[in-house]
Amino acid sequence: MIFAQQSAAYEAVYQPFLTGLVGTVSVMVVDNDGNVVTAPATTAITEQGTTGVYTAERVAPADTGQYTIIWSIDGSYDADTNTIEDLLVAADIGAAPLPPLPPPGQAGGLSTGPCSSWTTDVDVAACCTVEVGSDTSVFDDSIAAASELLWELSGRLHSGSCQQTVRPCMTGRGCRVQVLSRGHVVSWCGDGWCDDSGTVCGCTALDRVLLPGYPVREIVEVTVDGVAVDPATYRLDGYRWLVRMNDPVTGDALSWPSCQNLARESTEDGTFAVTYLYGVDPPMSGRLAATELACETYKACAGEECALPTGTTRVVRQGIVIEKLAFTAWGLQGGIWRTGLPQVDAFLNSVNPNRLRRRPVIWSPASQLQYARRAG
Repeated sequence: MIFAQQSAAYEAVYQPFLTGLVGTVSVMVVDNDGNVVTAPATTAITEQGTTGVYTAERVAPADTGQYTIIWSIDGSYDADTNTIEDLLVAADIGAAPLPPLPPPGQAGGLSTGPCSSWTTDVDVAACCTVEVGSDTSVFDDSIAAASELLWELSGRLHSGSCQQTVRPCMTGRGCRVQVLSRGHVVSWCGDGWCDDSGTVCGCTALDRVLLPGYPVREIVEVTVDGVAVDPATYRLDGYRWLVRMNDPVTGDALSWPSCQNLARESTEDGTFAVTYLYGVDPPMSGRLAATELACETYKACAGEECALPTGTTRVVRQGIVIEKLAFTAWGLQGGIWRTGLPQVDAFLNSVNPNRLRRRPVIWSPASQLQYARRAG
């Protein structure tokens, strides 16, 4: 899936691993009803060297929502040869940055969930009809629980801002050699040894590095041999590629190392490390849902009247009969999200009506793209 903001430029990638298709390969965008949003075109499509990997520079639709990118290898858009990918167009809500999740109460161990809270204690305090005084930190645990729950139920799409450090290092870069009685047949290809098919052997210079975690939001720091690299000499393309640029002073071509000593710390010689932020913030509907759910969770823990269901299914008060579902049945009724919380229901029914556990992914054993290794 590709994420893009409304009317903003984005990059789509196609990997048929067939070279020389520029001018023939075509791409278009359709909505969920099959209507063409971006007309088929072969323009602004380039091949990455002679890799058979193509990138198209396009502009996202003006309306938010989910679309489909369709690649055609020959412009015919034959259903048997098309390749598709989801395009999610989101709005820039312009809201304040979300804080990281508060640390759990126990030390050590690993946990799953989003990297950032889906709401703030100030927002919950403003929404929640409980008296907590000036210490709004009492909502921290409820915010963490609401964020984790909505992240899971909505298909794990909105992780917030996550930070990680990777150690890019090419693997499996050997020659497909022809073995003769006198040894292997290789020759010099200008920037390294290669076999008779042109495949370069060993450590070679890289123009760009593919970073795991999509979309990449910001490059925090790049170090080579333990020294920070000037940000003017690299850029981020397509929310995933760390591209090396020419020296801004001399104009000399620069490149990334493809091999390094992973046994050494990233502060030492012979190393290459990239620290960056990635992930998508929840939309405003998700933030409002988290605020509502965190408030009701806090009320339940504090022993106050709340909208969350309990084990009681029938309550009679002053002649009024109230039916409540058991907590085990909370959330889904007839295949529809019905938690009893309006903001939560609206959000979940809009972003995950089919109750997927995570967004679909497509993996091909023929893909030659390799992601940078996570450090540590």
